[in-house]
Order: sequence, then C-alpha cells, then structure tokens
Amino acid sequence: MRKIIPVLLIILLLPVGYFVVPHHGDNNGGPSSRENSINLNETLGPIVFSGPSVIQLDKRVYSSEDTLTLTIINRDNFTLITGYDFRLYRLENGEWVEVKLNLTFPEVLIEIKPGESWEQTIGLSKLKLKPGTYRIEKRICSSGVCSPHWAEFEVRG
Repeated sequence: MRKIIPVLLIILLLPVGYFVVPHHGDNNGGPSSRENSINLNETLGPIVFSGPSVIQLDKRVYSSEDTLTLTIINRDNFTLITGYDFRLYRLENGEWVEVKLNLTFPEVLIEIKPGESWEQTIGLSKLKLKPGTYRIEKRICSSGVCSPHWAEFEVRG
C-alpha cells in the first residue's frame, strides 16, 4: 500500500504540472504570452544545473551525421519524470529560434530514481540540421513541478 501512494500522487500531479508550466506556443502554433515574456538568450550554457538534477551531452561539437547522447542525472532526493520528447532551438542573429521537427515521440514516462541517470540517443542525420549553434530542451518534473532543462551544442559540416 505504501508503494501505491507515491505512484498515485505522480499520476495525479503530472497533469497538474502540465497546465501550470508554460508551454511554447498556443494551440494555433503562435507564441504564447508567457513565451514572449521569457528571453531564452539569458539562459545560455552547455550544461544546466537546475537544483540537484543535471542534463548534459556526450560532446559539444557534432557533425550533421553524428548521434547525440543526452544524459539526465538525478542528484535530487525525489524521482525525476521525463519523456522522449524534446524541443530544439537554433541560435540565429543572437536569438533562439525553435526548429520545427517532423518527429513523433512515444508517450512514455521515464522515471529516474535518486542517484541514477538516464540516456537518450538522437540521430542528428534524421533532423537534417544546418551548421550552427543549437540548444536541446527537455521538460523534467520533480515533486510535481515541471521545468525546462537544456544543453547547447554545435553542428559543423
């Protein structure tokens, strides 16, 4: 019975976090008013420490044919929740512009227990990226609060 209660809390709080955390764009594909108030350029860095959890990449520079490995490390006392979906941004004229991805993601919740990590591999050749600076962003939830975490990388040739 004690194991069921935390699982039920996660299941119940995850939809609440979905509506509480700002989204990128409205239902019509346009920017939301919340997105207009956030300057993504103020939050640069190859590794993001958001509290005790970390998101990092296996390297900083990739070719357009490489496979990127993204790792989420849980240094929290609570289980982290994420999924396979991600957003990708390209640095253009000093601003982060979202790259439209023609991808579908399985809707699977990934649980990362305290002290553990989880890896996701992404074939860059499928994304057909031009050379430039990119930022990959994932939503990670902890204790019912979801927030974006990201890491930057470069694509050369």
